[in-house]
Amino acid sequence: MVHCAAGKDRTGVLCALILLIVGVTEDEVIKDYAATSTNMVRIRERFSRLPRYARNMVRLPDEIYRYEPSTVQIFIAELRRRYRSADAWALAKGIDSETVQNLKSALILP
Repeated sequence: MVHCAAGKDRTGVLCALILLIVGVTEDEVIKDYAATSTNMVRIRERFSRLPRYARNMVRLPDEIYRYEPSTVQIFIAELRRRYRSADAWALAKGIDSETVQNLKSALILP
């Protein structure tokens, strides 16, 4: 459905939102987000061997590759504060309840 080598920013937040909508616990979402930090060294090594990425990597500051656990924690807390839940966020953004249920049905094994 979604792929990103280092889901620590936009893609990480998108994946966190989808996981929350389908019922994954906040603690598990945070653990999933944290997987980026475990993989970042290998990701950087792999990208540095690809000319397109390597040229750009030398211009970027090191902090762009850092994983900040607070990012997803703050996101979840703010989501909860503003909308109470990811489901409520989806409904507030115009995603109907049938679509939310279809997403859950498609991604959750019986």
